[in-house]
Amino acid sequence: MPDILVPAEKQNNQFILYGNLKSVWVEVCVPQGFKAGRYEVEVNFKSVPVFNSTEEVNVAERMYIDVIGVDLPKQKLAVTQWFHTDCIATAHNVPIYSEEHWTLIDSYIKTAVKLGINMILTPVITPPLDTGYGNLRPCVQLVKIEKIGDKYEFDFTKLKRFVDICKKNGVEYYEISHLFSQWGLAYAPNIMVKEGDREYYKFGWDVPSTSPEYKNFLEQLLPALVKELKDYGVFDRCNFHLSDEPQTQHLENYKYAHDIVKPLIDGRPIMDALSNI
Repeated sequence: MPDILVPAEKQNNQFILYGNLKSVWVEVCVPQGFKAGRYEVEVNFKSVPVFNSTEEVNVAERMYIDVIGVDLPKQKLAVTQWFHTDCIATAHNVPIYSEEHWTLIDSYIKTAVKLGINMILTPVITPPLDTGYGNLRPCVQLVKIEKIGDKYEFDFTKLKRFVDICKKNGVEYYEISHLFSQWGLAYAPNIMVKEGDREYYKFGWDVPSTSPEYKNFLEQLLPALVKELKDYGVFDRCNFHLSDEPQTQHLENYKYAHDIVKPLIDGRPIMDALSNI
């Protein structure tokens, strides 16, 4: 593993050198339209006496940056590396969709875009990815769902906040999280639903993908989601997922899912990673 890059300010701009080597990563951001030429960048180091030493040393290191008079054209590809909001919460030990979590999501998306990622995995429901049979990822579905009789009601407040963060940071494309389980589309994803006084996983490992009740759910969720995404002005830049890594033997399941979903997403593309092209 490479050495972790820790921001200098998080170490009070101090580095302890004792019997080993340290490296400092210096990043220079050159804005669009910057005048061509050679520029000097100076980094100053000052030693602080420790132990019995009284020696102070000041060092100025100079680097030269050659800026050419050409701006990179706008990126033409849609580029994604899956963005897992549950992992962010777990890594930083914060409650899911707490204010601390939203701040971190904002920061991670900003960094992703800076590094060339312009499509973000959007967890309308908790992504059914890399989850062993019977197991659960932390619930990060952005849509609050309530079942009243035969009808489902949807609260998209969190989804709106997520999209607003994406817009602010320059995200261009959105991939809607997968609507069927991974590796064969055998089950519905784990989806939290409120029904009366109970909030529970109404759909999940105990619900086959061919369940009429799940089909009925999708026929209510997807038109409501499409309308919402159109209201946000991002629908024409959304792609949908059915299931990750289907193989040849899952073609019948995939066609079943495709035939349900395709008429409900108003012409937007469906895309999935294939184990066997």
